[in-house]
Order: sequence, then C-alpha cells, then structure tokens
Amino acid sequence: MRYKVFISYRRRNGGLEMAKILKKQLQNRYAIAAFLDADNLREGRFDEQLIERIKKCDKVVLVLPPGALEQCGEENDWVRWEIEYARKFHKTIIPVYQAGDLSWRDEENLPESMRGLGYYNGVEYHSLYLDATVKKLAGYLGKRRHFLYHHLFGSSIKRAGLAACMLAAVCMIVWLAGCASRRNHEPLSFDEEFNDHLVMELNNASHQYEQGLYSWKRLDYNRAQRDILAAHDEMSEQIPQYDVEMAKVNNSLGCLYLDMGKYEEAYDFLNSAYITFRKAYGKRSLEARAVQYSIAQHDYYTGDFATALKTCQAILDDTDAAEDKTVVCAVKHLQAKILDERGQWEEALDIYDEVLGLYSGIEKNGELAEKLTDYVYGSELEEGERDYYSNASRWVALTYNAKGSVYLHMGECNKGRRAFDQALTICLENVYIGDNSLITAQTYKNLAVVYGHRREIRRGLECIDRAVKIPFNLFGFEEDQYPGLVEVYDVYGDLLHLAGEEEQAESYYEKACDLSIASYGENHPQTATAYNAFGLYYYDIADYETAVTLFEQAIEIRKNILGIDYTSTAIYYANLAKAYEAGGNQEKAQDALEHAKEICNSLEMESGLIDKLLQWEQVVGTKEDSGL
Repeated sequence: MRYKVFISYRRRNGGLEMAKILKKQLQNRYAIAAFLDADNLREGRFDEQLIERIKKCDKVVLVLPPGALEQCGEENDWVRWEIEYARKFHKTIIPVYQAGDLSWRDEENLPESMRGLGYYNGVEYHSLYLDATVKKLAGYLGKRRHFLYHHLFGSSIKRAGLAACMLAAVCMIVWLAGCASRRNHEPLSFDEEFNDHLVMELNNASHQYEQGLYSWKRLDYNRAQRDILAAHDEMSEQIPQYDVEMAKVNNSLGCLYLDMGKYEEAYDFLNSAYITFRKAYGKRSLEARAVQYSIAQHDYYTGDFATALKTCQAILDDTDAAEDKTVVCAVKHLQAKILDERGQWEEALDIYDEVLGLYSGIEKNGELAEKLTDYVYGSELEEGERDYYSNASRWVALTYNAKGSVYLHMGECNKGRRAFDQALTICLENVYIGDNSLITAQTYKNLAVVYGHRREIRRGLECIDRAVKIPFNLFGFEEDQYPGLVEVYDVYGDLLHLAGEEEQAESYYEKACDLSIASYGENHPQTATAYNAFGLYYYDIADYETAVTLFEQAIEIRKNILGIDYTSTAIYYANLAKAYEAGGNQEKAQDALEHAKEICNSLEMESGLIDKLLQWEQVVGTKEDSGL
C-alpha cells in the first residue's frame, strides 16, 4: 500500500494519542492513507522501513505535543531523524500542535538541521473541536471530504465489486468531457476561499508557495513576496503547466501586492488571472468573481471610486445572494467603504444593514440567535452547517465593527460604541472567534478609540492592551514585528497623550511610524496614516513646524500612490491648514484649506458635510481607518 502521508510524533505528553486520532480521522473522513509506525510497521529493520516510507509519501505530518522538540538536540533522536530525512527528500512538513502551545517555534536549542520549523504553516489541534482541526489538516494535504467516494468505494470489497462498472463509466465520462465545452465547467464554490483573499488550492504548488501563504497570513509581507515569487518563477518553468494553475498564483501575488500598497504590480497580476479564469470557467465562476473583487479593491485604493462601484455591482448582478452570501458580504462591504470614504455615511450604514439582513436568522441587534448559540456550545450539526454558522458570525462581527467606524466618522460616538459592543458580544459568544482572534483584537482597538473620545483613559488602555496581546498570542511575534500593530500603537499614543504621559505617547507614535515603514515601506497608505497621527501629536504640543512636516509627508504619500480625491487626504490638508495657521502662516493655511475643499467638492459631498468634516477636531479615533 502506498501511503500519502507519513505521521511523525513524540510518544510522551499525549503525542501517540494525537497521532492515532489524526490517522483514524484522515482515513475515515477523507480517505487519506496515513502511515503511523505504531500501526503499520512490518517485520524487518525499523530504520530502513521508516526511510522508505518517508521517501515515498507525499507529505509529513509532524505531531507536536508540548515539549516535543526538547530532545532533538540528541543526534540519535527519532523525531529529529525523521524531520531531517523529510527535508532531505524535499517533503512538505505540516506541524500539528496543541492549542495555545507555540514552544515548538523556539529554535534556540534546536540543531541547525531543524532550524526554520517555526515558519511552517501549522495546524492548531483542538481536542474539543476535532472536526475543524482535521478539516484544516486535510485541506493542507490537498483533500476535501468526498462522501460519495468514501461511502461507495471506502472498502476493498466495494472497490473490487465496482471496478468493472467504474472502468466503463470512466471511459464514458472521458468521452463526454472531450465533447463538452470547458466553459460550462465551474469548480465548487467554498466560502473560505473567498474569505482568505481567494487563494485557491494548488495540488502541485511548491513548498515555497505554501510558506508564502503562511507568511502572508502573519502579515510578514516581505517574506511572503519572496516565497510566492519564487514559487511563481519555479512553476513558470515547469512543462507542462496549466494556465489556470499559474493564474491561481498570479491571483495570490496580486492580492498580496494590494496589501503591500504595490498597486501597479497588483493590477498586472490580477488582470492576467481574471482573463484566464473567465476564459476557463466563465465570468460567473467563483474564481472570476473573486479576482473581479480584488480588481475593484485596486480601483478603490487608487481613487477610481466610480469604476470600483461599477465592478462591485457587476459582481452582485452575477451572484445569487442566497447561495453565495460570503461573496455578497465582501462586495457590499467594499461598496459601503467607498461611500464612507466619500462622506455618504447614511448610504454606507444602509448597506451594512443589508449585510446584517442576510443573517437575520442567526442574530439580532448584536446577539446570537438560539440556534447559533446552541451550535457554539456543542450541538450536532452537519459539516456544511458548522461552516455556515461560523462564517456568518464572523461577517456579523465585522459588519458591526464597520458600522461603528462610520458612526465615529459622523461624530456619533455613542452609536459607535454600541456597534462595537455588539461586535464584541458576537466575538465572545462564538467559540470559533472567541477572545483570541484578530477580529476581537480589532474590536478592542475600536473600543479603545471610543473610550479615548469619552476621556475614559483607564478603560481605553485596558482595551488597547488586549488588542496588543492577541496577535502575540496567535503568532508568537516579538515586539514591533506585527504590522497590524501600527494602528494600535497610534491609539496607544493618543490615550497616553490624553493622560499627559507625553514621553511615552511620543515613543508609541515613533513605534507606529517605524513599524509601518519596516512592514509596508515609506510609500504606503498606512505610513501616511502614521505620519498624520504623529503630526496631530506635535500640533497639540505646539510644535507646529514638525507637525507641518509630518502632514506634508502624509499628503505626499497619498498623492503618489492613491491620487488625491479621498476624504482622508482632505482631512490631512485640513490638519495642515491648522498647523500653518497656528504657526502664523495664514497664506499657506488658506491654500491648504482650499485643497481640502476641492477634494470634497470633487467627491460631490454636500456643503454641510464638507463644513462638518473640515471643522472636525481630530482627536483620538477620528483618524483614517479607525475601524476595519
């Protein structure tokens, strides 16, 4: 028998039990043949058999109970030996580790031959949520559950009995497939594919591609770019190579470059992927609509709001809201974000309410319905239902966060707080979000912004502390390595500034700028946001010359990469005008204010909204992107 997966494990601390459970689940639920020495070794030399199994398998699952790597400093340690051979034979290694235990990423005491395990894309093992654990692992192994295959052909007796029928059927299918148009084929749609930047599975993707995706999820953009580009170059040299597989990598690169603020490069990759997917699968396929969505994001980021909105509507026209709620939610969120940027706040709120209406059966006014609450605490549901409910609750939480941000832009602080409280309730009541997820961290950060507005400094600092700790718990980052902390550090600085802790406040603003430059580069919208926040600080302490310099730098970045027609850019100009005026330069102050008004007029904002926007005193939380 040929085994697809080799399971390496440490017996102590429950390692053998974890390994046996994983093997059984992979075999029974996903028909994945997994080799485990405790069950599958035959007579003969132990080491020779293991070498042969590792050599012939497709991938290696490394089961890591707590302390599993502590003995790997010994040259004859079996776990070390298996990992070294897995690397020698260029096998993809997938760590499976106990929930909350990240000690395996500490490489200080590991031999050189084992360094780098911490960068592998691992699976967190939850004994209470075993289905989700095994499903994720099976996805990494390139296998989705297929009930028809498992129940019809799961045993050797059934396979033998149906072999002749299958042969005839396969011949007929091949003949029919040759006659059928490729355009009529649409792959299955999966919500999680759309959520995760529509990075679709590649059965023959290189290890570098997988590592790139893992780094991307950790927001380690530079490492992600390096690995995915290397995989792209490697795949482009392979013959034969299907266009759609290369399009999947192009799509990943395009989405990554959007996150990195490299918009020109992003468009080239996304457009190439869209052309291929549309030709291969049709414009209504998930793949084609997914890339369309990313292209609409590109147009939004570069200031072409009209085209972005037109593309969003085209996607919605090709989407069945009942079947593809995730697609509808993602697109409507982008529509609302564009309207929010243009100051059309009521229209943005209406769209977010439409999103919540899609999930009216599971939540109301920020509270989970009884059915979903039962599911969270262990009711028996089918796998598809679990996916739907967990996915739906994430969208609900994200939508309440987004609504809260719009209320802050409107100056409605109390309404913003209620929306964020509703988001937090959803997060904490759902075990698949919980108090240790990035959505929850974003919610705590938003609440800290609200408390800053209300001058409730202690409560604000409590929330922002939680927002800092969550990504460290999730990813094991060292201080100042996680790009998502740029906004958090700005809010930290705002709160400390309000508390009169000027030295500490300044240090956090500096950390935000330094981290943004290190993570995104000097020419990125997030860096502009950090400069603007730092400029506001210097304005408040009457260092108007430094404030002017920082505001000008923020505006220059926006103009270089996004164009000028953004309400955020208008606010930067308004801040610049205030700094010039406070510094005694009335002429430049008036010029900056006119630039701000021109931007608002170009966005066709009502005069009342323009006055409200430009007279808005920017204190804690009114900065750009205070929400999602």
